[in-house]
Amino acid sequence: MKLNVLHVIDHLGTGGAQSILRDIFGSNKNNSKIFLFSLRRSPQNFNIENERCYLSKSQSKYNLVYLFKLKKFIKKHDIQVLHCHLYKSQIFGYFIKLLFLRKIKLIFHEHGQILAKSPSSFFNYLYKFFLRIAKHRVDFFIAVSKQVKESLIEDANIQSAKIIILYNSIDGNKFDDRKKSCLKKINRDKFGLSFNDFAIGFASRIVDFKGWKTFIKAAMVLSKKQPNFKFFIAGTGEDCEDLLKIINKENLKKSVKYLGNVTNMIEFYSILDCLVIPSHWEGMGIVVLEAQVLSVPVIASNVPALNEIITHNKNGLLFKKKSSNDLVKMINYLYSNPKLATKISISGLRKAQKFSIENYLKELNNIYELLKI
Repeated sequence: MKLNVLHVIDHLGTGGAQSILRDIFGSNKNNSKIFLFSLRRSPQNFNIENERCYLSKSQSKYNLVYLFKLKKFIKKHDIQVLHCHLYKSQIFGYFIKLLFLRKIKLIFHEHGQILAKSPSSFFNYLYKFFLRIAKHRVDFFIAVSKQVKESLIEDANIQSAKIIILYNSIDGNKFDDRKKSCLKKINRDKFGLSFNDFAIGFASRIVDFKGWKTFIKAAMVLSKKQPNFKFFIAGTGEDCEDLLKIINKENLKKSVKYLGNVTNMIEFYSILDCLVIPSHWEGMGIVVLEAQVLSVPVIASNVPALNEIITHNKNGLLFKKKSSNDLVKMINYLYSNPKLATKISISGLRKAQKFSIENYLKELNNIYELLKI
């Protein structure tokens, strides 16, 4: 790659887009052609020690001063490609090209916001309206799944030829086999799990569309019938108080453990017998790959993007969206079929290995090369 590329993102807190950037820069420490510009600081901000990375100290969501700082950074480092992740960075990227640098190549990386289905959210309408306006100045859109590409076409009227599908990746080097084999028993002891306990995990933001209510309803049913079933929830979000109220009201403290923001996800995955992803919609779902690369069986809602990665009964299990009853059936099905769990673990690992960071970077560089034509 000969072009200088600047990745722009709103913040470097938790999220799928942030995970991808962490892996890109972690795997390309010596690549002098890639740069990063973070527009604001998040409480869960991760740091990248790199002179090619600018991390804002401001927590202001829309600070126009950073539009000019971004312009200055682009000129200083002779940036030819502006690669924008998430809504705020796309707005900044659009105005940079519109007002200052009309020849710069502009990429919008769509991580799934276009799929938001909340009918009451005026933001969702504004976002799609913005994409319809901005599309004329965008050289390429990157979609993280087929479903995301279809939504860009249908909801923002973007030409199919301008959209390239690039599935999210996983950096397998972070999940060393030798580490995970010895961590399993140690960590299960640490979390109070016995040999006979069956650990079921949920790892996501605690917001409605991530399906935490479906997970809790299933836990309420299963904990009464299967006292050896233990449920672990990792994540933070606007619905945390509601989650804790339900745990207390339904006397679930013995069977459901809320862990909050988990920084050591390898440790979290290592204690699990399965991971549940009950999302109402997803752009793609990096947690699927993270669990699979650690040989943890995945049970996910049967929604577009997730069912692009998971084939039922092969490398995972699928259940009906928002149906806690169907989720209960799938968890019991996995628990009562150890051979199936092993088969899913092996197939899941093979599938996840196809989404390696090495393959991802090759495909990403191929996209950049198209901009030179």
